[in-house]
Amino acid sequence: MEVTLHMFRHAEENSAHRKDPRTDPVRQGQLTTKGLGETIDVGTLLKERIPDAKGVNFHFITSLKARATGTARAPYLRLKNTYRKATFHNPVEDKELDLPKGDPALTSGLFESMGRAAYMEAWAAGKLPPGIESQTTFNARIAARTLGRGKSLSLAKGNQEKHVIIVTHDGGTTVPSGFGAVFTKLTRLDPQAIEDATNNYKGPMRTGEYVGVKLKNGKAMWAEFRGRVFAPGKKGKVWREIEGTEEETKPTKR
Repeated sequence: MEVTLHMFRHAEENSAHRKDPRTDPVRQGQLTTKGLGETIDVGTLLKERIPDAKGVNFHFITSLKARATGTARAPYLRLKNTYRKATFHNPVEDKELDLPKGDPALTSGLFESMGRAAYMEAWAAGKLPPGIESQTTFNARIAARTLGRGKSLSLAKGNQEKHVIIVTHDGGTTVPSGFGAVFTKLTRLDPQAIEDATNNYKGPMRTGEYVGVKLKNGKAMWAEFRGRVFAPGKKGKVWREIEGTEEETKPTKR
């Protein structure tokens, strides 16, 4: 069975109306105007890549944060109201897709006192207190919930085409974590070294980043990031970028 993972890393920074994460660590605030715009972008991208056809199944999975569920819910309703042949499954929340586990008060206090850059550097180096989940453990957990889920679904028998839309809410980061680490685990490529196909940007993952992965019968066929598509190299080598002529492997733009 063919399964395509559509992973959206939605984020909004410096929105004044957010609730205090120390008192409301899970469901923080509402979508800003920028966030609402990102929900439109998500819906547009999905319509470009997924056909309205029999045998096509939509599965929406989000972290618990309200802004993640909102970013998934709007495109879900938009597509469900316009598609006529595809099958839609109700969105579900997965607590394992949230930010690193640990004491919210400790995390917030350190983040505030150290500053974002220093905090992230210490987290990547494993120098934060034991009460905060390490980067290695966090990345392994996210990979298991995304790639593991996709591989398991793709091993099922049948000709259905499953599209799993996964949305988390996380701010831009200077270290490969979350979906960035998933991309690295799969391709052995550094996401921060991948340059955008359109605007020549490379560096930390930003708001609204998208990672797409197609799996068939338990094997990854390609991965898309920043408008570029990569496929497995031979004999376990690092993945390589696909040329435009390799239509059998390259995802179809719709």
